[in-house]
Amino acid sequence: MTDANRPATPPWNALTPEADRTAGLGAGVRILVVSDGTPAPGDAPADPHTERVAELCRQLAGRAELGYATAAHLKSRTLAADLRAMVTADGGWDIVAMPWSSPESDAERLGVRRAFEEVARDPAMPLFIAAAGHDGPGRLRFPASCPSVLAVGVGSGDGGPAAYCGTDGVGRKPQLLVPDTLYATRSSAGPDPMRGTSAAVGVVAGLAAGLAGLLGRDGRAVPSAALRAALLASAGPGGTVADAPLTRQLTAGGPGPSCLPLSRAVTRLRAHTDGTAVRIAVVTAGAEETVSGDGAPLWLPRAAEVSVSVAGAGTSRRATGTGWLVLDVPPGAEGEMVITVECPEAATAFVSVGGADTVEEIEECAGAVEETEGRADAVEETEERADEPAGTAPAARRAGRTRTGRPVILGLSASHDASACLLRDGTPQVAVQQERVTRRKHDGAGHLASRAAADYCLTSAGLRADDVDVFAFNAQPLLPGYVGLSVPSAARTFDLFDPFDERAVYVSHHLAHAFSAFWGSPFEEAVVAVCDGSGGSVLGADDLLVDGPGLRAYLDRKTEDRLPRVHVFSVYHFDRDGYRLLFREYADSFNVRVGSSSIGETYAAVSQYVFGDWQEGSGKLMGLAPWGKPGNAGPSFLEPGPDGLPRFRDDWKDAYRAPGSGRPLDHADLAARIQADLEEALVARMRYAMSLVPGCGNLAYAGGIALNSVANDRIARESGADHLFVFPAASDAGVSLGAAAAAHFRLTGSTRRERGEFNDYLGHPYTQDDHDAAIRLVGDRVVVEPLSAQAVADRIAAGEVIGWFQGGSEFGPRALGHRSVLADARSRDTWDFINAHIKFREDFRPLAPIVPEEVAAEYFDLDEPSPHMLRVVPVREKYRESLAAVTHVDGTARVQTVSRAANPRIHELLHLVGERTGFPVLVNTSLNRRGEPMIETPGQALDMLLGTRLSAMVLGDRLVRRAPEHEAPLSLRSRIVLAPGVRLWWEQDAEGSRLRITGGAEPGGLELPMWAFTALSQAGPGRPLGAYLPHCLGGTQTSTDTALAFLTALRARCLLVVTRETPHD
Repeated sequence: MTDANRPATPPWNALTPEADRTAGLGAGVRILVVSDGTPAPGDAPADPHTERVAELCRQLAGRAELGYATAAHLKSRTLAADLRAMVTADGGWDIVAMPWSSPESDAERLGVRRAFEEVARDPAMPLFIAAAGHDGPGRLRFPASCPSVLAVGVGSGDGGPAAYCGTDGVGRKPQLLVPDTLYATRSSAGPDPMRGTSAAVGVVAGLAAGLAGLLGRDGRAVPSAALRAALLASAGPGGTVADAPLTRQLTAGGPGPSCLPLSRAVTRLRAHTDGTAVRIAVVTAGAEETVSGDGAPLWLPRAAEVSVSVAGAGTSRRATGTGWLVLDVPPGAEGEMVITVECPEAATAFVSVGGADTVEEIEECAGAVEETEGRADAVEETEERADEPAGTAPAARRAGRTRTGRPVILGLSASHDASACLLRDGTPQVAVQQERVTRRKHDGAGHLASRAAADYCLTSAGLRADDVDVFAFNAQPLLPGYVGLSVPSAARTFDLFDPFDERAVYVSHHLAHAFSAFWGSPFEEAVVAVCDGSGGSVLGADDLLVDGPGLRAYLDRKTEDRLPRVHVFSVYHFDRDGYRLLFREYADSFNVRVGSSSIGETYAAVSQYVFGDWQEGSGKLMGLAPWGKPGNAGPSFLEPGPDGLPRFRDDWKDAYRAPGSGRPLDHADLAARIQADLEEALVARMRYAMSLVPGCGNLAYAGGIALNSVANDRIARESGADHLFVFPAASDAGVSLGAAAAAHFRLTGSTRRERGEFNDYLGHPYTQDDHDAAIRLVGDRVVVEPLSAQAVADRIAAGEVIGWFQGGSEFGPRALGHRSVLADARSRDTWDFINAHIKFREDFRPLAPIVPEEVAAEYFDLDEPSPHMLRVVPVREKYRESLAAVTHVDGTARVQTVSRAANPRIHELLHLVGERTGFPVLVNTSLNRRGEPMIETPGQALDMLLGTRLSAMVLGDRLVRRAPEHEAPLSLRSRIVLAPGVRLWWEQDAEGSRLRITGGAEPGGLELPMWAFTALSQAGPGRPLGAYLPHCLGGTQTSTDTALAFLTALRARCLLVVTRETPHD
């Protein structure tokens, strides 16, 4: 039966068989119905669609006041301000009904999703109710997709959403479902029934007004979070509102469900039930978010974490959630139950219990209250410093508190690999490399040029620039006589702070590296070594640690007659009271084209020669070396230097006159020679460094050369140090943390800080809301299921390659289990597959293993933990064939060990895989493609899933796979889009036109025939190939079957993605 022939049902009759008593509901409640911008005809107050929704509200809450507004007044650039003005106009509104929706992609493109959530989460704002849309499973639409908006949809006969109803794909939204029927309503033109999710908005808004009237009978305003909690608790199983406690309460005219504010971190309730179903809902509202800078953060405003547990009455249940949760206790539990609600973060929060006979708060005994109050200051003092599971943000960081005597220091590295790091009371809170934010590999400049990384850190910590006590930084070119013109101290557009202000502290380069190494180490005393290609220069002193006015005075001093020499190797002695420089090696220059004046410069120059890029090439050269033999390139290139330490000669370079061939393996012997000589030179230097502090067996190490993991193992074994710590972000990225640590020392006079295993997971901890928002953007291309460690282990054991995204990103360049690609370590085919089809990189480059710390020595020649993947060690002979995917051609591997405490999820997964394969070892390589920075956000992770041949992506508590349609042969019914990062190019020159597609496994591009270029230009998620491909083939000799085969081949090269068909009601 079509809607035109179906009899319409009044909304109350569709919800309950009880008599309609809605005429007296909603007194004092104001509902604003917002249209999508469709003009109203004539003198009508709104367009017919909006009028019909408002009439549904009126039928269910006859005494509520109704008003109209239009979304046409909401501008994308000022949406938050416009929306606030709209919903607070005319004295303010209690409920905002939005019976329209937009695709998530549009909200993302316009940048309005985050701005909308900023308003919806505000406890002073009204309750927002929005339509889930009609795009089907996995495709909830905006603004219903915003975490703090109540999403409503239509239900099916089985209690779940109707087939066409938009959902988030993970079972959290829509939260309320109305019957899928044709509702009797009208517009100015007369009777005009409606159905679908727009009608659901009118129904739920009317019910909400009735419930608000009950809850506010005493004249008190009902906070939007309290009303949302009461609505959720009063619904039936699955969020259905038909014949639910909600409708019965409105019929009876009773007091409504219990709804209590959460004033403590832990609240206990006593409820009594007669055996009927009980529903518990907790809803939090967010405080105003602090955002540093003008750009929008990469994450949604953070919601509070909550949990609910129920014990007694023959049942025991627990649920956790972010921002809100619902816990259903099915019928049968009879008697008294105790409900415990935990909301440890400061937030406006409410708990509502539906279905119980009585609910009362259990008052804590006076002694317990007094004890808690007596501990408040102590708890607050230690809260920031408490150890927390990997991937979570410390409590004080989340709260954004700054306390007198607990300095907040922001460090910046102005260099290639620019970065920022926030220290609070000497403890790193958040840090990020600038490339992760800007998506430009090795992004940075030699002066203060960008505040992107700094704003990332400040916003994540809930701070503004005014909250920072000290800005610490390093910029190598800052020398007397060398500042100005093309080498400024700061770019004209840099406005975060004045480098010459009293709040600024300048730290010389090697000193900042040294502080990073010591600060990250577990040592109270250590020899600290710094080695890089060029560590800048200092005139008239060993190092600089001065405030802004001191930097100005330094730069104004008279220049010297000769060019300053650069620092290339420095040795310090650090203890709990300070530091002193023991030794320094200098070089005349840093020239990556011909240099050999330092060991770091020489390694960079050879990397430039072989790969054409010394920054990317230095890591590649280390991986290339085992493919060659050093003797084939001749005897050692080293000679004794003036300090008795080996250095590179000059004469060997003339043998390499021709430019690099472009084929790296042609230079494997040269790579082997340089690597072997570098190791000898470094071991000699480290032995000398350790000899300078007799009795000290601890060595901490940083600088770009410290990322050479092969040399690090030799240093660990041969330097004479008892313990070696290499700072994970050893390159110039780590200078930001070192500069901040040095400034902390300058402020406090002490190097005392928290010690233990350094936590490199310093990126912003993305939440499940962030993950789910990213999933919704590609909902037509993926399927989602709850994460099961056992299921992931099964997939890996079966040969699948899994992306792994958890918590905050790694600060250093190594993937350590938060931004990783994981796979079975047993087959050499896995090595080849990942390089060719996921990383899109050179086939000679090895993959690293990750192994539980407690069993690492069984498989690898490793004498102590290697948590940061900074040592290359031998794979034990008997396991080299069994672990072929992670064993390099010389029988070694760059190992990461992981403990249960550092990363419990990865640790569990390793053992689960071990149960299935016999080896608790996995491939662990970074989650990025060739030439790209490591993945930072959930959306980028899903782009990599869709743009490579990854089998699945783990996002927090979700496992995401490409839709089944992506694997099926293409047909004229298929819907395709370009994969993330793929581009079409039309190039025109004197020789004619060239049509190309680039990206995926074809970074250099493939030429396309005109029909294919035209077809791909017209492709879109809602268009089957049959709608345009035959027309594109007109006038060509290409058959449809041939064209489909060609497009299928492009999909196999990770250039195309198949989307699902959109269901319709």
